[in-house]
Amino acid sequence: MLKHKWDKRYKKYSEWSLYFDGDGKTLQSIFHINNTSLFEEKYELATNGRGQEKFKIMTLHSSSLMPLLFFYSISKDNPIYVPLNGRMVALTRYSPEEPNEVEPNTNNHSNVDVALFNDEEKIVVLFESKFSEYLSPKSISVSLTSYYKNVYRQLNDTFDAIGIEVKDWSSYHTVIQTIKGRTPRYCEGPKQMISHFLGARTEAPRKFSGYRVFLGELLFDFGPYVEGASKCFESYRDEVYAPLSTALREMTEGAFDILPLLTYQDLVALKENKTFYNNLEQDTKDYYRL
Repeated sequence: MLKHKWDKRYKKYSEWSLYFDGDGKTLQSIFHINNTSLFEEKYELATNGRGQEKFKIMTLHSSSLMPLLFFYSISKDNPIYVPLNGRMVALTRYSPEEPNEVEPNTNNHSNVDVALFNDEEKIVVLFESKFSEYLSPKSISVSLTSYYKNVYRQLNDTFDAIGIEVKDWSSYHTVIQTIKGRTPRYCEGPKQMISHFLGARTEAPRKFSGYRVFLGELLFDFGPYVEGASKCFESYRDEVYAPLSTALREMTEGAFDILPLLTYQDLVALKENKTFYNNLEQDTKDYYRL
């Protein structure tokens, strides 16, 4: 049931990219999913959007597989609690790959991995989810549209504090990279967070009108199971996400909120989530050592 992906560059099967051979029903069988109809619904939403996750979700280390398995069963009868400004809030609806337009009337969307709703209290929490990506510092390509260039310029001092930079401001196709001589950074994290910031700014008064909107990142913490992972996690949390979230929070002008970084382990450790944790499939808990 497990296969190696074909590496086009080296014309051989990769030893590192194992994937489950199949589709949503394969995942249901592997993880012994309890509510198959609900899982199928969320799987279709997660894989049929603009993010093309159908080609990624079957990989063992997929960042889209983790939130699907973790959140799919959320409902009014099975809520998950998230700390929001010092208060535990029950979220009762999950929408994967939620598309938000980054600039009005451009049809350019950022698909946030996780959208959690409390429709009675009119609250929505948008999470960019990361699994193992932040363990590998690397640059990331960007397209300098006028609105991206504008927000990157506003964040220039923050970029410098983090240790990243836009390589070439004059080129439409450029990259965000680590400043030479500085600590190597995982640059896709800030890029995606900024895209979701723009999406939240656009949709807060439109699609999410009447809702209080929260935006943040949700990471998987490998702890002692992967050598060097704790150092990477702490570096990303303290030296990348913290200054970026502070700057973005100031730029929201009160239209929505930016959350501190959270982990999946933080959520399952909350006493309020004991029932939610108990309802998680045992195979999911075993697979991710939750």
